[in-house]
Order: sequence, then structure tokens, then C-alpha cells
Amino acid sequence: IPPEFFADPDVRRGFAHAFNFTMFRDYALRGKGDRVFGPVPFDMFDWKPGTAPYEYDRSRAAELFRKAHGGKLWAKGFKAEVFFDAASAEGQAAADLLASELRAISPSFDVVPKPVPRQAFLTALEERRLPLFIANFGPDFPDPHSYAFNLMHSAGYFPRLQGYANAQADALVDAASGLSDEAAREKLYRKLQEVYQQDLPQVYLCRPVAFKALRGGVASPKTDLWLGSFSLHNALYFYRLRKR
Repeated sequence: IPPEFFADPDVRRGFAHAFNFTMFRDYALRGKGDRVFGPVPFDMFDWKPGTAPYEYDRSRAAELFRKAHGGKLWAKGFKAEVFFDAASAEGQAAADLLASELRAISPSFDVVPKPVPRQAFLTALEERRLPLFIANFGPDFPDPHSYAFNLMHSAGYFPRLQGYANAQADALVDAASGLSDEAAREKLYRKLQEVYQQDLPQVYLCRPVAFKALRGGVASPKTDLWLGSFSLHNALYFYRLRKR
């Protein structure tokens, strides 16, 4: 694929509608996951969840692909490798599913899953040599800003590596980061969600359910509030443990 392949929004939207989110959740995550609809997980901060900007729809995907690049994409087809961390079973499942769905839309759509050792994957990502890749994201700290900045701001981690920049998105992220009023912040993040739906720089899949395993006779609260890096990385907060 040429460097400008994903510059066409119809290509990005076609990919989004081509992915079977329900099958991915049920197959790769064994049903233990929730759809992610945008850069900010509103429900994690007790805000009303957003709505899905795209749904699995082969017909809609085919319609968008027919329009993409003035019809050239549909006429010629394309071949691309989709890169992911070789140690990620979810990455493998997502790549296989994407390749299968695109091939079902058109036999000339050839996407080849490409597992890469983690360090080589991260190096290639930093060098911007991966036009199509599957990765995960975990916030640096438990606040919406970590999501918004790293997923939508031009200086954030993924936009920087993707070459994505939108002045409106940058302004919204910067403005929200300096506010203490939660209602005002949420309003700005709602606008950021609209920018995301318009640009669709990434396609989000699912947020998996986190599990904590304890030996018999030991109990932990079913739900912990944010407790710094402990809750953030699903580590046990030992002071909350008790004997049954």
C-alpha cells in the first residue's frame, strides 16, 4: 500500500466497519470484554457512556471501499501486512479476523498477519515503519487526560507515531487538562469524541475484563476505587485483603 493509503477517510471507515467486534470479544476474550467507543472511557469515570461511531457492517464497508481513492482501491485491491506483538494472543486473533473479513468483502483485499517480537515491534513503531498495526493502551495515570492526550493529541504517543494531527483536538485536550470542574471537562471530552468520530485515526476494539486470583481463605473487595498504580495495573492492594 502507498504511504497515503489511510489518508482517505473512506479507507479508515471501511476498515472500521469491516471488523467483527462481537466475534472478537466472544472468541479472543471469551466474552469477557466491553466495546470501546472512543478515546475517553466515559463510563470508567462515572460519566454517561458514549455511542459506537461505527458498527460491523460488511455492506457498508464495501460501499466505502468502492468510493475510496476515487474507485482505484476497489478496482486494484491492495496487499498489506498488519503487525502486532507476537506474544499477544488478542493481537493474533484481531489480525486473523480482520484479514478474514476483508477477504470476504473482496478477494483482492489481501491482509497478512505479521507477528513481531515485542522489542522489534516497539522499535519499528517508534521509527514509524508500521502502516497498519494492532496495539494496546494503558493510561499512565487514572485520569481522562492520559487517554485523551496519548490517543488524540498530536504530541501524544500514538498520534505522534501515526502522523495524526488535528488542531481542534489539540485545543480540546489542552483546555480540558487545566480544568478542575468535572462537568466542564466532560463537555470538552464530548467534543473530542466528535472530532474522533469525524477523523477516526484509530479503530478501538474492546476493553478486557481484569481478573485477580486469590488462594482459598483470602478475600478482596469486588470493586476497588482507583488506588494509584495498584488498580491501574490490576495489582493487588494488599492492605485491602482480609481473611474470610
